[in-house]
Amino acid sequence: MEITFDKLISLHIVLPILGALLSVVFRKNIRVTQSIALGSLLLLFASSLLTLLLALKANEYRYSFGGWSAPLGIEFTINFYNATFLLLISGAALCSFLFGQGLLKHEMERTRVPIFNALFLICIFGMYGLVMTNDFFNLYVFIEINSLATYALVSWNSSNKNALTAAFYYLVVGSVAAIFILIGIGYLYGSTGTLNMSDFINKFDSLKHLKTVQLGICLITLGLLIKSALFPLHSWVLKVYKTTNSFILPFLGATSNKIYLFVFAKLFFLGLFNFAIMKDFFLPAGVITVTIFSFCAIYSKNLRMILAFSGLVQVGYIFILLGLEYKLSFLLITIQLVSYSVTALALFMLTASFEEIRGSSILDHLGRLTKEAPLYVILFVINSLSLIGVPITIRFLPKFAMFLDLIHNKSWITFAVTVCASLFTFIYLFKAINVFIF
Repeated sequence: MEITFDKLISLHIVLPILGALLSVVFRKNIRVTQSIALGSLLLLFASSLLTLLLALKANEYRYSFGGWSAPLGIEFTINFYNATFLLLISGAALCSFLFGQGLLKHEMERTRVPIFNALFLICIFGMYGLVMTNDFFNLYVFIEINSLATYALVSWNSSNKNALTAAFYYLVVGSVAAIFILIGIGYLYGSTGTLNMSDFINKFDSLKHLKTVQLGICLITLGLLIKSALFPLHSWVLKVYKTTNSFILPFLGATSNKIYLFVFAKLFFLGLFNFAIMKDFFLPAGVITVTIFSFCAIYSKNLRMILAFSGLVQVGYIFILLGLEYKLSFLLITIQLVSYSVTALALFMLTASFEEIRGSSILDHLGRLTKEAPLYVILFVINSLSLIGVPITIRFLPKFAMFLDLIHNKSWITFAVTVCASLFTFIYLFKAINVFIF
């Protein structure tokens, strides 16, 4: 049987929904629901890998639902960039699931696990849709699907009562962002009569002078900036990462706002934010974000927060690259996000393991971990070196390419800031490693 994009896209849609439905139907049998969830994640990972392999051979593939071609119908697009993110999402989900099963029993009643698994699969479905859709309204729909599932997943932590408060805060902030995006999409549709992204971009040059189009784009930008956690719209990240359960922490650390950064970059390089004022905003916003969160990470005394601030520094890097608008920036942004996500997944998993051993992620409680978990400490050191960008690690190439990009654009101040940020990364991670060992 020939494997085609049509079949793989159908699998991406059907598998998480069917897995979630079966998890609810068989919720009284924990082993069956665990097998269903694991099987769904393995199939999603395999289909994502096959999608990426096919995307390497093709420029871009467009899939129209129900035979209704764009711009009237709903359209998904597959190319190398979003296929890479499909593999990232499914890989991070599979690793988090396999890693988190032992931790869940300490943070959740066993009878609630099947519903938790169902929500986890719905969350993945929402992320898949965000990455593949070529339709503005469906972008909003998938944002809501992903967000609602994530709010619930974040709140389920019986070992930390603040998780529910953090989830409610996340819900409020996320709902505000979604409302901005929905209203913005309404303005764009009212001005152009189309919801298809490609069709809108084709009409954009003749319509971008309209106030309604400009207002719509501003609202979409604001909503995506909140979801991306650019400073000072980042507070939800800190509250969520500090209190959520150890199962979902690595998955959120590897995906959450990174998916929205990818969506933002995709729309930027399609030409949606083709305004001089926006381009002038991205570079200084990125520099400020990198600077502030680098200092915050140095002074933090909680390992979860150190890694959360480090993730926010990466947000700054992405906006610096957007501000430069170099011709290879979208490829560099994709590599930057994926390499960081892989490293963050490992670091957050190790952090969750340290918490299981010591019952806390506060640095003062993690002294001399080398006695109890020497292998985990070694893995933490290796991934810390990757986060810094040491040669031969996964983060070296994107860091080096970003430095070359800055030099090429003669952005010397920004270059100095990013070099200092790398030095700060070494300082705050060495501070944690020093506690583990000595």
